Amino acid sequence: MKNKIFLFFLAVSVPLSFNISAQPLATFPNDPVLKAMQDELQRNFDGLRISENLRIPYSESWGLLSQPSPESDKFRETPNAADRAPRDSAIMPGGPANHPYFVSYTIDIYKTFKAAATFGKMADEGSSSFSRGEVDLRIGDYSLDNTPEGRWRHRSGGYQSNIPAEADYWGLRKSLWWQSDMAFKRAIEQYSRKKMLMKTKKRREPLDDLSREKPHRFFQQGPEEKLEWDKIKDILKDVSRLFREYPRIDRSQAEARVQFKKHYFVSSEGSANRIFDSFGSISVEMSGLTDNGLMLKDGFSVDYRSGDDRETMIKKARQEIDKFCAQLKAPPMEDYFGPVLLEGQAAAEFVVQTIVPLMQAERDPVSDYEYADNTSSDLKKWLNKRITAPHISLTDDPTAMVFEKDSLGGHYQVDDEGMPGRKIALIEKGILKTFYMSRSPIEKIYGTNGHLRNGQLMPGNLFLSSSKGLSQKKLLKTLEKLCKEKGNDYGIIVKRLEPQKYSLGYLDATLKALEAYKYDLKTKQLTLVRNLVLRDVSRRTLRDIYRTGKQPMVYNSRIGSGVQSEAFAVITPDILLDQIEASGPSEVGSQPPFLKNPFFEK
Repeated sequence: MKNKIFLFFLAVSVPLSFNISAQPLATFPNDPVLKAMQDELQRNFDGLRISENLRIPYSESWGLLSQPSPESDKFRETPNAADRAPRDSAIMPGGPANHPYFVSYTIDIYKTFKAAATFGKMADEGSSSFSRGEVDLRIGDYSLDNTPEGRWRHRSGGYQSNIPAEADYWGLRKSLWWQSDMAFKRAIEQYSRKKMLMKTKKRREPLDDLSREKPHRFFQQGPEEKLEWDKIKDILKDVSRLFREYPRIDRSQAEARVQFKKHYFVSSEGSANRIFDSFGSISVEMSGLTDNGLMLKDGFSVDYRSGDDRETMIKKARQEIDKFCAQLKAPPMEDYFGPVLLEGQAAAEFVVQTIVPLMQAERDPVSDYEYADNTSSDLKKWLNKRITAPHISLTDDPTAMVFEKDSLGGHYQVDDEGMPGRKIALIEKGILKTFYMSRSPIEKIYGTNGHLRNGQLMPGNLFLSSSKGLSQKKLLKTLEKLCKEKGNDYGIIVKRLEPQKYSLGYLDATLKALEAYKYDLKTKQLTLVRNLVLRDVSRRTLRDIYRTGKQPMVYNSRIGSGVQSEAFAVITPDILLDQIEASGPSEVGSQPPFLKNPFFEK
């Protein structure tokens, strides 16, 4: 009863602490999954305790909790052994950390349809269901809990496991009960280590382990699942059949994927949500040999929405295949240092791979043994200082759904922690204002802005803008001027970069171009080159953004692997870099096939 009163008080008092008029929380819908999560969360929050008869001394070497055996001779012969072992009163029975102060449950249910085709015929087809439950359980309090230090510390080390895919009330509760028990035992050990660590380390400024936030609820109504699977398979076969027209391409495969996702979240603070999502795409992978036997690989993906026109999708696919065949015939790139103009998709991927990792700040680790691969660690000291040209601004707005006439893939309601996605100004007129934040505070910044998704801090809809945007004609003139200043007789224009697929948390020093051109200053002609790589990319590359175009382009993409991927969008004009190193990798070819593809010999 005591804990139930605490929960009610928290739900009422938190909105008041934000100096905002309290808004009534949405009522839970009649949903068996939410009901099972709600009931089991309340049971574990109230019931998980270290029993009164449990004695919990520390192991002096590791700080692990262990229960000595009553039959131990050493324990019997030394009456004061338990007293000599250092003990943390917080996790002893009756202590403030011998029960959870925060618990959240997340359940994701996926239904996926996949098919593959090659050379116009189906190669594979199937469907699968996958469900995952996650328990985030914390002991201690908001200022210090069992959360591990270091990178990705917004995860408390909670327990994950597969759960029933069907809405079975008792099956779900059983899974959540087991995960909660495992998470509680793990939390006790983690908290013990953390307390020992914090006795020997000291931060420059105190940091809470979890920010206090206003509870938020959002319950989406279940949409009708439209599959159109037969139509998608027909398009898939037609796309793969296109390769019968391209003898230069040795290997090719097309894959279609349609996925439906149900996401559920509840927490002991009163937050809860239910989200439905779906997406469909047709992706292609292809490879071929250049004249000197070098193997080149490329690929593309075309989003599918209900009612999409078949001919339009086939046309897009053909355009991408034609571009790749042109790459196979193009001359290799030589070493280059000078200005580079990034257009369309290349500009967007440049933002994704060089700027987004810098916007994911993590707190400084307190232990030398903790993993702290923090790309933006050096950037935190530049908060409220200039980091790029004064005409550049960067804003993220996950609440936006459309830009002009283009839909934005990065629109979402809530993040992994149940917090609403908020519009934030990351960079204003060249000055760094904030970072993507979860509920894990960092130095100088407290509180979430709702950008923790798929286990990582990431963008929703990211807008790059410039107060000095130039028309396409003036942008080319500026490229020419910079080339002449550096003594170059040509510049580089990149139209496509290899996309980042799995993680946005790391800044790679190289960016591989999939479509790049040499721009001759005299003839104004473009010459396609292959294997161009932009090198020595770092946070200092931000300072090399010289000018941008005027007209932004919408680029929708996804990050993650398999079913666990999240959509985002980048809206940016073309970007002109003042100077950057570019070169081609070593071209060591191999012998072409001894015989030709039999299809093209008939």
